[in-house]
Amino acid sequence: MDRVFWGFFPYAILGIIFWQMWPRLRQLRWPWLSLALLAVISLIWQARTLLRQGLPVDLAQTSYYLPATVFYALAIIGLIGCLATWQMRHGSRWLPRVHWLATYAYRAYLANVFWLQLVWLAGGRQLTATVPVVGIVVCYGLTWCLSFASAYGLHVAWQAVKNLKNQRRIVDDTHTTS
Repeated sequence: MDRVFWGFFPYAILGIIFWQMWPRLRQLRWPWLSLALLAVISLIWQARTLLRQGLPVDLAQTSYYLPATVFYALAIIGLIGCLATWQMRHGSRWLPRVHWLATYAYRAYLANVFWLQLVWLAGGRQLTATVPVVGIVVCYGLTWCLSFASAYGLHVAWQAVKNLKNQRRIVDDTHTTS
C-alpha cells in the first residue's frame, strides 16, 4: 500500500525516466562526484532543518517529503546506481553476492521495523542512551542482520513447504494413475 501514496510518486516518475535514459547515463564517467556533492549538501540542509526545531531532535516531527530529504534520497540512489555501473563495467566478483542480497532486500526492508523494535526494547535504547555511536551502530547492525536472516529464513521455509506440497502431489498422482 505504501506505493499508492503521493509521496512515492516522484520516485516512480524519476525511476521511469532513469530506466529510459539508462543507455545514455551509463556513458557518463564521473556522475558520482556531483551526486556525492548533492548528498552532502542535502544532508547538511536536512540537519539544519532538524536542528532548527531544537534539541533533542524529534524524528517523529519530521517528514520524508521535505525537499532536502528527497534530494538526499535521490542522490544516494544515484550513487548506488554509479557503484552498480562501475561493478558491471569492471566485472566485479562481488556482483553475484550483491545480486543475491538484492533478492532479499525488499523482504528484509519489510522486516526492518519489526526487528528494530525488538532490538530497541531488548537493550538498544539503554545502550544508545549510554554510548550513542556504539548504540546506533549495534542497533543498525543487529537490525540489518536479523532482517536479512528472517527474510532468507522465511524464503527457505516457504520453499520447503512448496517442495513438500509438490512431493505430495507427485505421490497422489502416482497412486491415482496406478
